[in-house]
Amino acid sequence: IQQIKSGAFSCCSALTTIELPDSVTSIGVNLFAGCESLKNIQVSPEQPVFAVIDGVLFNKAEKSLICYPDGKQEEAYEVPQGIQQIKSGAFSCCSALTTIELPDSVTSIGEYAFSDCSSLTSIELPDSVTRIGEHAFYRCRSLTSIELPDSVTSIGESAFAWCRSLTSIELPDSVTSIGDQAFWGCNNLTVTILQ
Repeated sequence: IQQIKSGAFSCCSALTTIELPDSVTSIGVNLFAGCESLKNIQVSPEQPVFAVIDGVLFNKAEKSLICYPDGKQEEAYEVPQGIQQIKSGAFSCCSALTTIELPDSVTSIGEYAFSDCSSLTSIELPDSVTRIGEHAFYRCRSLTSIELPDSVTSIGESAFAWCRSLTSIELPDSVTSIGDQAFWGCNNLTVTILQ
């Protein structure tokens, strides 16, 4: 098998561990979405495209984080230095995480990257981030603060929708595009536009 399509294992609630064979060179997005018991992803050292560090799946060539398993119970996670992209759905539904630290190599946060991370309270975006994808922090209901660096130019549709605990956000003047309903349902939010 060489390719695994998007969502192929989604909602396999009893799945705890999976090993990707060396033949797999392409996988879709949200591969393990809703796999609430998944704690560990494994690949061999000979796998040509993918690597795993502490059970977290990465794409070597793209320097991207693909999947942080939903079932891991750590409260904090530090993305390794050198990673440039947080792929679509990478941390989606990781209910135990309260803090995530991103290195200054990250430039792009994909669609649904942190959506439904119900315990996530804060995250600091490094100065390298230019794009926040659609629904990136959708329904992060414990998120109380986020600092957007001057490098951000684009905030996707519903990026922070239903972040009900978010009380304030400062938009730098570098932002040229804000998607529809980016802050929908953020009832306690005060937005400051910096100039």
